Amino acid sequence: MKILIIDKNAVVRAGMHLILKEVGERIAFDDAEDINDALQMVRKNDYDVVLIGLSLPDLEGFGILEEIRRDKPCLPIVVVGMHADEQLAVKAYILGADGFVEAEKTADDLIRAIEKVVKGRKFASEKIVEAVLVELRTITIQNQALPGLKNLSRREKQIAELLATGVTNKEIAWQLEINVKTVSTYKTRILSKLNLKNLAELVKYQLSYA
Repeated sequence: MKILIIDKNAVVRAGMHLILKEVGERIAFDDAEDINDALQMVRKNDYDVVLIGLSLPDLEGFGILEEIRRDKPCLPIVVVGMHADEQLAVKAYILGADGFVEAEKTADDLIRAIEKVVKGRKFASEKIVEAVLVELRTITIQNQALPGLKNLSRREKQIAELLATGVTNKEIAWQLEINVKTVSTYKTRILSKLNLKNLAELVKYQLSYA
């Protein structure tokens, strides 16, 4: 089994190595500490599962999740949260995670999550499942009221809101810790998905649903 572990904290990554050696089969590990390394590795290698640690800033951790899911729709992904947080779990599942494990839980939970997702199944506690269902119902209602927004990813919605309030590409890149060219790519994608021609139309669109 080949596993990619993504977390900025080397101690956390080392801890996951130790836990996963208990799975009972030969495992090869690759480590990545940021979005650029992670995406390069995912695009160059065939992994059985990816673990994303949320000791990364939320925006970066979820940004990695979105990008990996876009590039590899069928690649099993487990998000490891640093503490019990239903909202983080909900976001992870909505963005495409196959499992969510709280770091404070037992090592057995992480192992069970991996064993399930590599078989094409999902891993979640009953409490988290209920929270995800509630959130999905809310999103369905919002999408019906705001046609077009359902086509945007979480990151695209975030950048669209910043652009509509007059934040420059450079400022957005600084806030989200991404490249300015990446912001420009998102901007083009947002306008295309919303069938808008320019920023002025984006501002009007945003105001019309404010």
